[in-house]
Amino acid sequence: MASNLNLKNKMESGLSKEILDTLKLCRDTAFESEYKIFLIGGVVRDLFLGREIVDVDVTVEGDAIRFCHILADKKLCKIVRVQNDLKTAKAVFPNNIEIDFASTRQEFYPRRGHLPVVVRIGCTLEEDVYRRDFTINSLALSLNEGSFGDVIDYVGGVDDLNNKLLKVLHDNSFNEDPSRIIRGLKFAARLDFHRDEHTRELQKVYIDKNLHDDISWARIKSELKQTFSMNIARTYDMFLVNDTYKLVYGEKP
Repeated sequence: MASNLNLKNKMESGLSKEILDTLKLCRDTAFESEYKIFLIGGVVRDLFLGREIVDVDVTVEGDAIRFCHILADKKLCKIVRVQNDLKTAKAVFPNNIEIDFASTRQEFYPRRGHLPVVVRIGCTLEEDVYRRDFTINSLALSLNEGSFGDVIDYVGGVDDLNNKLLKVLHDNSFNEDPSRIIRGLKFAARLDFHRDEHTRELQKVYIDKNLHDDISWARIKSELKQTFSMNIARTYDMFLVNDTYKLVYGEKP
């Protein structure tokens, strides 16, 4: 649902002029072509927190490739990569800004901890939001005419940002993707956040049931590398204290 918050001022201070101008070009084209486009996830979280923004991705409610072709036909960008199965595209604009455009989508996990399978492309924004990991990464920001900068919060992410909480979106979250346990550690260390009581209990239940013998260790390894490469001293202590190590070692290393 739309909130009463608007981050236009934070966009103007947190984004470079080149990025902001590019997003406004996308806004105008979306309005003319009757598309709805948004920022979702980490960029919204980091704008809210006043953290540095480098990469900006745009989510299109519908077919992102088709939207990129509209931009390209207007000579506003050059399409440099297309991924047809997920309906994503990368475009480069004349000011050298690169933006990845993604279609809204729904997914399911056929095997625990492995990559999800896309079941629908071009779903609603709300349906797209509910495939994500934590509420603080599930906020959307309108890039549309008349609502540019408006925050859309379906899952209570604004309150959780204010309270510095990490909270999963549903009770089956870790069963679907156990790598979210490591990802939660990464966000807790990077942002100085902590998991809410229910999320801690869901993590404990999952780890204690020892269901992770068939998970994708490549995904776990990737999350561990990202987490520990941040070089934040308390990360390893958190890795031990929160029993996260059991996901990797089964017992204390």
